[in-house]
Amino acid sequence: IRFGLGYTKGQDYFDVSVIVPVITPTDTRPQGVSDAQEFQYFLTGPAHPVLYGDHPALLGLTIAGSLLLFGFHFWAVRLVPIVFTLLALLLFYRLMTLLFNVRVAAFAALLFSTFPIAAFYGRDVAHEAPTLCCEMGMALCYVLWRRSGRRGWLLGVAGCVALGGAYGWPMLFFAWILFALDSLAARRVHWGLALATAALSTAVFALVLLQIDWVSGWSLSHLSSKLAERSGSYGAEPGVFQAYYWLKYVLHHNFLDFGPWTMLALPVALVFLWRQFRQEGLSPRIMMIALFGLGGVTHILVFRDGAYVHDYWQFYLIPFYGALLGWSGALLARRLAAHPRLARLRWAPARTQAAWLVAFSALAFIMGAPIIYHLYASGHLLRFPGTNPVTPLLGALPHQPRLPAALRLPDAAT
Repeated sequence: IRFGLGYTKGQDYFDVSVIVPVITPTDTRPQGVSDAQEFQYFLTGPAHPVLYGDHPALLGLTIAGSLLLFGFHFWAVRLVPIVFTLLALLLFYRLMTLLFNVRVAAFAALLFSTFPIAAFYGRDVAHEAPTLCCEMGMALCYVLWRRSGRRGWLLGVAGCVALGGAYGWPMLFFAWILFALDSLAARRVHWGLALATAALSTAVFALVLLQIDWVSGWSLSHLSSKLAERSGSYGAEPGVFQAYYWLKYVLHHNFLDFGPWTMLALPVALVFLWRQFRQEGLSPRIMMIALFGLGGVTHILVFRDGAYVHDYWQFYLIPFYGALLGWSGALLARRLAAHPRLARLRWAPARTQAAWLVAFSALAFIMGAPIIYHLYASGHLLRFPGTNPVTPLLGALPHQPRLPAALRLPDAAT
């Protein structure tokens, strides 16, 4: 906003006098400048801008638009990811109603909105929220296209792919995964879908690279070095234990991001998914769960360094957990309702409600999140003194959290 599009060319800039090598919440605040004066400082004070240029430009432009529209307030910045997260939730709920029914959709949406990672990072000013929203829009338009056969929904798929690619890199492989799954299910290539997904996402990726190259003075050396760093294994123990320690970090984040109960429920739900796949093949609902799961896992595998730096890189697994656990949980409730002992209840609504009560008992773990958060922040549950109570920088941990041995992290020295 201060220097204009002619100078920034739409890309994000940092103030090199403020940003330090290890970013914590206090490092991005100018020394001696209060919260009330911070926007005015960046608008009029001394500035030493340095190009960031690691991501597509649309998030920064959207935040700038929010500031110009609503004024220079911190909530105007937070508003952008919050709106995208809530919109993603609505699109996810609508998709679940099309693939399943209202009960499954309600349960899945409840899980979606109450997972710790969604509740905490749904307001995080990063590229995950808008990119996930575009992925939900792409999936919804695809299902509607397959159901109705109307080409207009393919335009919706293409619009979500283009928009998502301008927000975040993962939209590239989200679109390719959808195209591959559709080709496997139909056993042929639909060229209209290929243009709307694989071809368009690749073209958007090339245009984003061109824009960053243009801003950087026709040099992609910085971006390529960042890609090599994030796709490498920075911070890992060298040798045979590298993959072992990396997996521990991934599971550690998963433990914090989705709750310990999901680690118990997920293996059972995956067995359920495999049995459903053998019965109905690559149906639309199996395809969507596969899209969400493969997309989230691919993001973790491609950007492996994220396991050591950002646990919100598992943000793309939210719809996978929500859809799979919502579907399997609802089916469990229905089977419990048909149990002979419950069938003895003469009043059918009581039998059904009793089954849902048993099936939803796992929600007690989620609804207890405020208590868990308090214990966590105070150091009584998992001890991370001096760090963010939800997402500690693992490289700076003074000592290890009290987790099960299978999830225990390596020594801080490694």
